[in-house]
Amino acid sequence: MSEQRLSGQTNVCVETDNIEEAKNVLFAKRTCTVNNQTFLEFPNRHSLLMCDGVATDRVSSSRHRMELMEDTDDTVHVFFINTTPYLLDVKWHRSDGLIVKYGSMNAKSYIGIRTFAGHKWSFRTKLGEFMLPSTSSPDDGADEQYFVAPDPQVRNRFYVYIFNRVYSLLYCSIRQVFKTHGNACRNLNLPEYLMKEINAFASKVEAYQAT
Repeated sequence: MSEQRLSGQTNVCVETDNIEEAKNVLFAKRTCTVNNQTFLEFPNRHSLLMCDGVATDRVSSSRHRMELMEDTDDTVHVFFINTTPYLLDVKWHRSDGLIVKYGSMNAKSYIGIRTFAGHKWSFRTKLGEFMLPSTSSPDDGADEQYFVAPDPQVRNRFYVYIFNRVYSLLYCSIRQVFKTHGNACRNLNLPEYLMKEINAFASKVEAYQAT
C-alpha cells in the first residue's frame, strides 16, 4: 500500500494482481480501478484515475461530474471490462446531450467507475468504431450504448464486458486499406464502388478524430 498526492490530495493506492481482490476493494468503498491498480476515495469525494500508468486528477468544478456526487439509491458501480484488442475511448453521455470522453481503456484491461442510473456510456476505437457492451439496453436502436440501470439482485454492482463487433470481409478490407495508406487511400487506383466505400470510411474516421 502506498500514498500518492495530486493537487494537495492524498490517495491510498492498493496494487494487486488478483482481480477478485480488486473487485472486493472496488465495491467496498468509492474507488477507481485500472489495470489492477485500485484507488480508494477519501470522504471529500476526491477521485484519482490511472490511465496508461499515468495518474490523472479527475476532480472538476462541474456539478455534472459523477465523482463529486453523493451515493444515493440511484448510484451504480460498474466494472467495464475491455475484451477487445483495441484501445477504447470511454464516452459518457450526459443528460444534457453532451458526450464527454471520460478516459481510455487499454486492450484486455478494465476500469471501475461510480455513476448513476439513467447515464449512458459508449466505447469506441480510435477509428470511431463502436464496440458492443454485453449488457447494453438499446436506446432507439443504438445498441452500442450501455444504459446504466440499477438491479437490486446485484446491489447496483455490474460487470460489463465490452466485445468486438463482427464485421464483413469488405469492411475489414476497407479498414485495413485506410490503416495502411491513411488519407492517401483516397487517391488509390481502385474500382469506383470500392473508392466510394473507402472515401466514406475515411470521412467518418476524420470526423470522429476531430471531436
